[in-house]
Amino acid sequence: MLFRSAGERIFDGLPVGAGIAIGIVHRHDSRAIVQVRERRIPAAKIRTEQHRVLEAAADATHRMEALQSQARKMSGAAGEELGYILEAYQQMLSGSRLVRGVQKRIAAERINAEAAVMKEIGLMAEAFAAMDDLYLAARIADIREVGRRLVESLGKETVTGLEDLPPNAIIVTDELSPADTALLDPKRVAGLATIDRKSTRLNF
Repeated sequence: MLFRSAGERIFDGLPVGAGIAIGIVHRHDSRAIVQVRERRIPAAKIRTEQHRVLEAAADATHRMEALQSQARKMSGAAGEELGYILEAYQQMLSGSRLVRGVQKRIAAERINAEAAVMKEIGLMAEAFAAMDDLYLAARIADIREVGRRLVESLGKETVTGLEDLPPNAIIVTDELSPADTALLDPKRVAGLATIDRKSTRLNF
């Protein structure tokens, strides 16, 4: 990275698509997640927190269904593959090991639902990372994405950042999840730059 003048930065990168894009940079942190605080709850509140998890899972699933509708409008194999991934996300939110694990943790540790989700996601990510399987290791990002959506639904927050981009936006990010990709409006996005973690170079 070179500095030419105050406020101007030049990044060295590898082009993966033809053309030149001029626009407004939009920095997107794909790893950002709603910050949660662990709270102890009384035994009388356990069922309430468990019910909140079920409601949040239903809400997150509904949002995923909306994204899946957008994916169906994409042409070619990309839209089809994205649809499959979003469907897998929905399955993770529908009475799966994640939801059951969160509910059990709420009862066992008597903690709030948000903290239970974060702990369960962390445990699942560690288990996948320990497996000698590249496919399962690659699913860690999917697990964290589902956890992020679930926590946001628990907080009744709307996922924002890529839905209302300005015209000629150039997205700079470490990576984009399938759900984030479904939110992109080709009429507004002029370019995209992601980080190649192996070489720390930008891909344009």
